[in-house]
Amino acid sequence: MKPEGKQLKVNFDAALKESTKKLGLGVIISDCRGEVFAAASLRRTLSYGAYGAECTALWEAMILCEELGIGEVIFEGDAKIVIDAVSSGERDDSSLGHLVENLQQKLNSHSRWKLAFIHREGNEVAHQLAKLALHGENDMYWVEEGPEAITSQLSIDKMYTELVTI
Repeated sequence: MKPEGKQLKVNFDAALKESTKKLGLGVIISDCRGEVFAAASLRRTLSYGAYGAECTALWEAMILCEELGIGEVIFEGDAKIVIDAVSSGERDDSSLGHLVENLQQKLNSHSRWKLAFIHREGNEVAHQLAKLALHGENDMYWVEEGPEAITSQLSIDKMYTELVTI
């Protein structure tokens, strides 16, 4: 989904390394031209498995947007089960239902925040940032740029965004 006007697109993803209980989270925030507004590569301890990891990635993306004062957002993730659970607004009685409920409350507290599913191919930059976090020791943040490790994928994404607008 292409952001319009002042709206920003926030892609998020998680990468797991179960053998070491490491969780990498990636967040990339871009504007309607595909230009990077901010990026984050965050490392956490794996507590829940893949479903919980994706919930955590969305939560961290939302927190980052709040901290940056971003009002109009489309959050995009490739974990359809998480997107559907949070978007439904329905109660989740699973063992991780509290995570979904927190995400629903956060999403509903911002009237101009939206949530959308995107296939893995469209979420590659966030995935690369998540994998990068697995190799680092500290959380890393960038403003108006991203790390060199994602430069080529950013160029591909920007070219795609430009083609979509023609």
